[in-house]
Amino acid sequence: MIKKIRKIFNKNITIQNEINLCNYNFNKKLIKYCTNNKIKIIAYKISENFPKNFIKSNNLKNLNNYEISLVWLKKLGICPIIKSLNVKNINKNLKIYKKKFLNVKFELKNNFQNIPIKKIRKINSGSNTVYKSIKDAITNKNNLYPSPIDISKEIKRYGLLKPFFVKRIDSEYELVSGQARFWAYLMLNKKKKFLKSIVIE
Repeated sequence: MIKKIRKIFNKNITIQNEINLCNYNFNKKLIKYCTNNKIKIIAYKISENFPKNFIKSNNLKNLNNYEISLVWLKKLGICPIIKSLNVKNINKNLKIYKKKFLNVKFELKNNFQNIPIKKIRKINSGSNTVYKSIKDAITNKNNLYPSPIDISKEIKRYGLLKPFFVKRIDSEYELVSGQARFWAYLMLNKKKKFLKSIVIE
């Protein structure tokens, strides 16, 4: 989609996307492409699903998860949307974003993995409407909007624009978000045995 935009308009392009330490492995190619082509990125949900197990420098030990996320985005050259209703917090976060943190290294494990579809046992939805089968999704009996069929058309045209998030529960997985996308993806890939997903802690 960005490549198509560049063919029409190739100056001062800025995109807004959900980018954080948790979904970085899904967005790596996007970030690299934008960096190489001088496209600015504005990130939101910057500390969503903050990963517990990654190596960080000792000079970040006094920072909270949100503040660490700001330091990480600064290293990538990505502008964050700093969300707060408290002016004091906004000013504090701006100071952290502007500050130079030397010798800071982030080593993220690859949490973007192939998950066996048959091991995804529990499916959640923000709307509390959960379909149990592809048949339910195709008929869209509870009138989800956009419907799984509409989303499947979008996936066919553009690919997956957002990752799937799963949480490990013993030897199985819970789909944390993206129920309609899940069924839409399965409609297009009925023989698929694995779902590339971000595993959150």
